[in-house]
Amino acid sequence: MAGVTFILIALGLIGVSQVIETEGAHVKLSVYYESLCPDSRRFINNQLYPTIQTLGGVDNLYLETEFVPYGKATTEVVNGTFQFDCQHGNQECEGNRVHACALQKLPAADAAAFINCSMALFNSPITDPDCAASLGLNYTKIENCLNTWEASTLLATNGIRTHDLEPTLYYVPWIMFNNVFTVEDLDVAQRDLLGLLCDKLDSANVTAPAQCGNRRH
Repeated sequence: MAGVTFILIALGLIGVSQVIETEGAHVKLSVYYESLCPDSRRFINNQLYPTIQTLGGVDNLYLETEFVPYGKATTEVVNGTFQFDCQHGNQECEGNRVHACALQKLPAADAAAFINCSMALFNSPITDPDCAASLGLNYTKIENCLNTWEASTLLATNGIRTHDLEPTLYYVPWIMFNNVFTVEDLDVAQRDLLGLLCDKLDSANVTAPAQCGNRRH
């Protein structure tokens, strides 16, 4: 990845952020995922997006979400162009590029809704324009990103972040809380993300939202 890193530094894009920011949120969740990964799909559709909505949307005061599409991919620079090899083939690479553009170009709530829809239809990027239309979003912003160097640069940046993870990513989705990975969190988050979040709020001595109720582990 050394050549990739050099190019991104030259472009000044190493620090590009794709965080769905929530000012004052108590817990940050980072999900490293792939657009055509069945486990990523289940987590985003069945746990992550419903939890965001339960808490009142992306502007809630409890959970800040960071989406990092890339997963078990690799990046090479060939004749000055980024080339990607993805776990589920070229279609997944293109889907990852779409998601990277959506996160960069759309408002936070729209980006989260778009990714949730894309994962539900599970045929990115083919059905992504349909997702945008169904949500009333302007897909042109994403298309314009895809048709330039920006999409691949965003994905290559995600690749550097993913390959730099400690411990090394070995499963997708890779789920971290406050930049820390544990196997227990990875397991529980995929079964009961809201309950796990309530536990973490309790541990931080934060008054949990009413939605937590008795959901504790």
